[in-house]
Order: sequence, then C-alpha cells, then structure tokens
Amino acid sequence: MTIWRKYVSYWRSPQGQERRRGIMSRMGIRCANCDNLENLQISHLAFDPLFNETDPDLILLCTDCTGDFYEECFLLTKVGRSVRMKSR
Repeated sequence: MTIWRKYVSYWRSPQGQERRRGIMSRMGIRCANCDNLENLQISHLAFDPLFNETDPDLILLCTDCTGDFYEECFLLTKVGRSVRMKSR
C-alpha cells in the first residue's frame, strides 16, 4: 500500500474521523485563513511528522486556501523563507 493510500485510509477510519471532528470543533468549523464554512479539509503545516502529527501540526482550510497554502509553501521553501498565509 502506498503512503498516500495508507494516509487516506487513516482519515477515513473511525479513529481518523473522530480526530477530524475534534480538529474541526477546536478550530470553529471554518477555514483558518478566510473563514469559509464550506469545502473544508485538514492540511499539514509540515509533513515531517506524517502519521505522527500532533494537532498543532494540522490546520483547517477550505479547498481554495489549501491550494494557495501549499503553492506558497513550495515556493517559499525553495528560497528558504518562512510560510505565511495571505488573507483573501
């Protein structure tokens, strides 16, 4: 099984769903960047702790902000700068 399939399986499992509900409840069930209430997903602030991430390693973002966030992460990491979200 690939890492991606293993990861998707975790988030679809009862344990993963319970963790997702907890994260969404803690973050107010809205995008941490733009306050959107729809199309939310849990995103990683860092991938180093994959499968061992703690709640502070995770952020709740809408699909639009997730794409922007990872694009910015990729670009800034390549030039050695820290990542910061831009408000819409």
